[in-house]
Amino acid sequence: MTKVNTTSSIAIIALFDLLLDHGITPNEIEKMTGIDASLVGESEVKIEIPKMVRLWDAGIKITSDPALGLNLRGNYGKHFTHFVVTIARNSTTLAEAARHWSRYAKLISEVDQIDIAESDDQYILTYSNTCSKLQCISMIEHDMSKAVCYMRELTQQDCHPLEVTFCYPEPEYRSLYDEIFQCPLHFNQKENRIVMPRDLMQTKIIGRDHHLHAVLKKHADSLLQVYEQSELFSQKVETWLTENLPLGKLTLDSAADYLNVSRSTLHRKLKQEQTSFSDILEKTRKELACYYFKSGMNNVQTAFLLGFTDPSSFQHAFRRWYGVSPGEFRKDYRVRECGQIK
Repeated sequence: MTKVNTTSSIAIIALFDLLLDHGITPNEIEKMTGIDASLVGESEVKIEIPKMVRLWDAGIKITSDPALGLNLRGNYGKHFTHFVVTIARNSTTLAEAARHWSRYAKLISEVDQIDIAESDDQYILTYSNTCSKLQCISMIEHDMSKAVCYMRELTQQDCHPLEVTFCYPEPEYRSLYDEIFQCPLHFNQKENRIVMPRDLMQTKIIGRDHHLHAVLKKHADSLLQVYEQSELFSQKVETWLTENLPLGKLTLDSAADYLNVSRSTLHRKLKQEQTSFSDILEKTRKELACYYFKSGMNNVQTAFLLGFTDPSSFQHAFRRWYGVSPGEFRKDYRVRECGQIK
């Protein structure tokens, strides 16, 4: 039993508008992505994550813009704003807006997770995509660049992060990152993070509507309660594994502790969902291995990120999963990317 995660990101409409502006018809978009074009005009339309990835791929192909994840922000404004963004817009400070983003992120996209850490002098916002099946760099670029742009818009100040890190290799269009983020940038890191000065996060948001904020927050809390009650235990375990693989905490007991259930309860719940902890661990590692290689990671880096004790154990597992060695897989992928294999 598998539930396919969905997203209601405003980027759906922005990408549709972009494709339409380039002469692509709604029927053609539907053939390319599997998205029913008649639904896109509805507020808070939800589509499955694999279809969203295909929509990003279609946008990049049609526009010949590999930096579309960063550039799409210029296509906003023709339609509505997601109500979760409106909650953030009507918060008291940037710090409160960030906390609301963290709490309600799953109401926009079920695979998004925002963690916030505070210290005496800074806030660290960590963005992760908890779906190990499909990772999309454009989504990461889009969400993180929009976050910084929103900070500047809400405070009407030229906000500068202390630093921003990304979990993928530096792209050829690095100069665009510099233009947008205006701070030290680091690629091939363990996490996608925005580090902000604490005093800046205490900045008041201009034009806050207290009544609208209260109404929408109550609505979001009710939706979040329904979502959390309906989420499968297998999804929760996969999310936990994705976050904890590099730490090596990969036991059924530790997963049960995190989910606040007994070992036997978790085992029973997963069995009811026709899976097991070991099956989810294997599947998550297999899917993330493919993603990390496509992101430019080498064997040692990938083995560490997947929680293997040594690269040789990972190489044996990878050959079992895909029938080829990691080196053969990376070589074949690079050839395909260059268009030499159709």
